[in-house]
Amino acid sequence: MTTDSIATEPALTARMGERAFAVEMDTDGGFTFRADEPESVGGANTGPDPFSHLYASIASCILITVRMYAQRKQWPLEDATIRVYPGRREAYVLKDLEYDLELSGSLTADQWARLQEVAHRCPVHRSVEAGVQIRARGEP
Repeated sequence: MTTDSIATEPALTARMGERAFAVEMDTDGGFTFRADEPESVGGANTGPDPFSHLYASIASCILITVRMYAQRKQWPLEDATIRVYPGRREAYVLKDLEYDLELSGSLTADQWARLQEVAHRCPVHRSVEAGVQIRARGEP
């Protein structure tokens, strides 16, 4: 599949049973995970809430992108840690977030700065900033 084509098979299938807000998800890669809401809002707290999954998507994409770039350049990146800080919400809509990216290894100041720049170019980060259009299949 090219980046411009429309998928014919789902990348993820999610289902909810009788249990309050628990959602079981299966990816096309064979992975299963769960989302739920905390007990304070009626969930059973059996998994991370949906926003935590969003934060995890952004954080993991940034780390993977930085690692791929460093490997391609053969730079000595040993370890990377990211911390995500949710920002403002208006009517439950997340308006911004910040992150702290720590890189370790025998990196020069220029390499460190370049990896910080590369972090802003991860595909998930760029998709969210561009404003992904989300619609039900078959809608115009």
